[in-house]
Amino acid sequence: MEEAAPSPTRSYRSELRARQAGETRRRIVLAAAELFAEFGYARTTVRKIAERAGVSPETVQAHGPKAALIRAATEQLGLGVEGVDDASELPEVAAILALAPYERSAAIGPWLLSLHQPLAGVIEALIGGAANDAELAVYYAEIVASIRQNWASVHDHDLTRGWVRTDRPREEVIDVWCLAASPEAYMRVIRHYQWSDERYARWLCAAYRDIWLRTHRD
Repeated sequence: MEEAAPSPTRSYRSELRARQAGETRRRIVLAAAELFAEFGYARTTVRKIAERAGVSPETVQAHGPKAALIRAATEQLGLGVEGVDDASELPEVAAILALAPYERSAAIGPWLLSLHQPLAGVIEALIGGAANDAELAVYYAEIVASIRQNWASVHDHDLTRGWVRTDRPREEVIDVWCLAASPEAYMRVIRHYQWSDERYARWLCAAYRDIWLRTHRD
């Protein structure tokens, strides 16, 4: 006996519930991100997140625990979505990587600035939380390793096109660029050295040309 096809009304309600659940999760994650940036990991509570998101503490717990929320906040702010292993799959990242060398060098500073501005406070909270939470320490190490692996893949792809400098060892080029392009470097120069965002973006473009691109030096 054939099963009856889902009714249009039932399908619509199911889609509506899914959208509402997605919107609720996004609201919770962004509220958590704001609070982590304001108060740090330890001082951000489920109750504060619930109040900021306009939901019950039980709803927050259903999307938690707190360690899971800071992971989600990091991915939402850094990539715009959760659960992406290969950042090059994202349209915004693919667009940057598709640029010719010196076009990319002009765009990469403003692009990384746009990522680090909203993300820096959450990364700072993550680092603070990782000092006392083994789960967060593992996750932070995974982020660092994932970012390096992504840039290593870009390096090797660019190398086949003759774009990357070859007068330095591969590992050195990748490591130095990962340091320069990291959110931790952004936090250092903005918060401690009092750079403007514009100065940071200009410096990063210049650093990319010096660290990464092949020139007459090779």
